[in-house]
Amino acid sequence: MKKQKTEKQKNKHPGRKKNLALMLLAILAAMLCVIMPGKMMDRQAKAQADVYMDVPEEYYPTSSYYEVTKASSEKLSEYQKRQLISGRWESEISDVDKEYYEDSGYHIEEMTKKLINTLESKNLYPIGIESAYSDWYNWKCTYMQALDTNFRSYAGFFWRVEFTHYENAEKLVVYITPEGRIIESMYYSENEGREKDLSFSDEFNDGMVRRLAGLMLGDGMVVQDLTNCASTEKDEVYNFILEDSLIKKEDELWQELKTEKGIEEASEESSEETSEEVIGEDASGDDEYMLIKKITVAEHESDDSVQYLFYIYHDGSRLIEGFLPID
Repeated sequence: MKKQKTEKQKNKHPGRKKNLALMLLAILAAMLCVIMPGKMMDRQAKAQADVYMDVPEEYYPTSSYYEVTKASSEKLSEYQKRQLISGRWESEISDVDKEYYEDSGYHIEEMTKKLINTLESKNLYPIGIESAYSDWYNWKCTYMQALDTNFRSYAGFFWRVEFTHYENAEKLVVYITPEGRIIESMYYSENEGREKDLSFSDEFNDGMVRRLAGLMLGDGMVVQDLTNCASTEKDEVYNFILEDSLIKKEDELWQELKTEKGIEEASEESSEETSEEVIGEDASGDDEYMLIKKITVAEHESDDSVQYLFYIYHDGSRLIEGFLPID
């Protein structure tokens, strides 16, 4: 009898263990429902990140990333874009694929030609781009960008517009924003009497320099002030002209053009005569001359003003004009 009682006590709650097991299974299932989706999402995100990191660098900036770069770059001011283009902010300059051209080359060419002709008509530039047969120029437009090398997300977009005389050894290159604001212009010539054209602006007074800078900057940009520069700033601009990647590239293309037209190089002896020191407004160098002014500019639709070093430089075959952001 005692033995039977013990067995009944053991079997008194037969479902308790079963219920406990089911409860543990339910808790475990609930924990998995919470944890597993997060784990799966982390795994998927990591896989996507790995794919993103494997995208070849050459896909920047001329692939679908162009739209992203363009959208983020619209937040930049005119001054910040020029900082990228000039190299004040570390950047890489490259052509933009023609698939992403946002304007026609013909429209940009006409806009640039009109601006150059306006400067010439106001006696602020030595040449104009005429349509007559005797002054006919070939032209070429290339859409470019200066992409920041830190985040690869911001860029200054601009156009390179080239005018080449059909017969003479003469070339004009204008780097210009899509809004029609000149960044830098480079006139090359080996024509007879070119010295007069290259030294065209040597006698400019402050008023003429101010008008020239204002027209190059375009509508909505006002030159508020113009002052002389310190010697350190002149050295800075001179070094910039020597190292600027845009100028270096144009120098190489100019040499190729001269070779095509059968223009012989100057002798090594005469080339060494060019001085490496900065030539200012009051100097009298035979081959080099540089005029630099610090200008304060009010940007379009902005109460803030910015400052540029505006430069006019020429040597034996080049006339270079442009703006270098101070910051």
